Amino acid sequence: MASFRSGQRKTFTMWANSKLIAGGHDPIGVENMADEFTDGTVLTYLLEVLTGKEIRGINRKPKFAIQMSQNLAIVWKFMAKEDIELGGINSTDIQGGNEKIVLALLWRYIMKYDLEEDAQDALLEWVQPRTEEHKAVQNFTSSWKDGIAICALFDSMRPGILDMAEITANEGDVEEHLAQAFELFEEHFGVPKMLEVQDLMIAKPDKKSIMTYIAAIKAACARDEAAQEAAKESANEGHKCKGEELFQQGNAKYAQAAADDTSCLEDIVKDAITDFEDSEGTQERYDEIIKESLDKLVDASERYDKAAEKFAAAKDEFSQVDDGACADRVVDCDNKISEVNQHKIELEQELLRRLQEEMKHAKGKKMLQQGNEKLDEAIQMAGGALEEALTEAYEKIVVARNEQERIKICNDAKATMDGQTAIFDSVKENYTEAERLLLDGPLKTEAQQKAIQCDDLKSQLRDTLDSRLAEYMLLNDNEDLTDEDLLAIYHNFSLEIEHMLDNSPGEDAVLSHEKGVARARLDGVSGLLKKLKDKQAAMRGLLHAALDASIDEQGL
Repeated sequence: MASFRSGQRKTFTMWANSKLIAGGHDPIGVENMADEFTDGTVLTYLLEVLTGKEIRGINRKPKFAIQMSQNLAIVWKFMAKEDIELGGINSTDIQGGNEKIVLALLWRYIMKYDLEEDAQDALLEWVQPRTEEHKAVQNFTSSWKDGIAICALFDSMRPGILDMAEITANEGDVEEHLAQAFELFEEHFGVPKMLEVQDLMIAKPDKKSIMTYIAAIKAACARDEAAQEAAKESANEGHKCKGEELFQQGNAKYAQAAADDTSCLEDIVKDAITDFEDSEGTQERYDEIIKESLDKLVDASERYDKAAEKFAAAKDEFSQVDDGACADRVVDCDNKISEVNQHKIELEQELLRRLQEEMKHAKGKKMLQQGNEKLDEAIQMAGGALEEALTEAYEKIVVARNEQERIKICNDAKATMDGQTAIFDSVKENYTEAERLLLDGPLKTEAQQKAIQCDDLKSQLRDTLDSRLAEYMLLNDNEDLTDEDLLAIYHNFSLEIEHMLDNSPGEDAVLSHEKGVARARLDGVSGLLKKLKDKQAAMRGLLHAALDASIDEQGL
């Protein structure tokens, strides 16, 4: 298996995008390029463009892994018929998103469809006479490092635009020379910027990437020479060839814009995140940051506008062909303009969506921070309230005359404590709101856990109060309980059960001897317990049904 450098990701992705766009398909992203191939659809579109043949039986919108596997199996059979040498490349690695294997497969396509059998020798034979006046090109690595060779190649195709005397006299301006040449090849010949300046300014530039780029220039040169010859034959041919040239240039700018937009969007979002976090947290400031970020995208997405301008210029040339031979190309230009503008709109929408997500996340972080501060205060306040409630209850229990009075004292202390611990409900609201706003990740998990902690703290305080009161009641119980005392204890227990089941406010613990009152309330408690049991059974049934539906949906 051939070895591949990380820089080849952009070169090969740009090569693929130039083919996809020319075939009327959406371009793919550079950063996640391997993921784009996992379901087999992009490979299908690419092969259909390269071969001019339709691949039948492909699921163009696969949802499940088995459908993706079937797509790749069909693609592999198609490649076998096309005599594409695959070596050790298999569909499993492609479906698994193995970038190295995807790059290896794309290199096979480049070798078969864009390079000749003796690729390096053939390219050198084409390049050398065009550059020899200014640079002796011996290979596709070190000969291109100083930028003179690529500038000389452009000068051979469009003489007079570059000042080669100045370029060769200033050999140290390598970065400027390379950037200028890449821009000119895109502008005049529609060759996408498959290389970065930094790709050549290293000890040993990558041969495969340079060969891919030079092969694209060679193909563009052939188109240009054919167009110039055709233009000499008639005005119609001249307009047609000029239209095709402009159309190709539009495709190149479109491919470059699509390659750059993801990284550009990420940079803008990254800056916005910093601004959100550093802001005072007002909605007005958040709105300002979003507007500033959208303005940055307007500047960064200029290449989409330039692509649309190229397609519009191509349409104008095609429209001047008066024999109707280019009517379809006029429609193609309109479609491309719409497609480019739609991509630009979608990019703006995606940025706005991301910004709104990050704005919510920033708000969530502030809510989480506020919750943490309030929780510390609530713990201190509740701790003090607990000691006060216990002290007051202890003093009253000592002088109480009977068990019913003691129970009332304890219930009063619990009611007082319930009021004090309500502060945890307010803190929990902070955490619940933070959880809603935060993006998935550690902070969201922290907000969830802290919300649960608020409930736990309330329970712990109540449990502490109950146990401390029970201990004190036991210590101060010097007499045997009367029947009336026992009834009071049972009565109080039934009230506690009722309170837990329907979250009703606690009632006075005074026993009622009125006929039917106690039985009616106990029947009510029994009814609540039955409803709870029925609800649990219903929820269990819903859970099973949802699980069965999920399994059926995935075809398992």
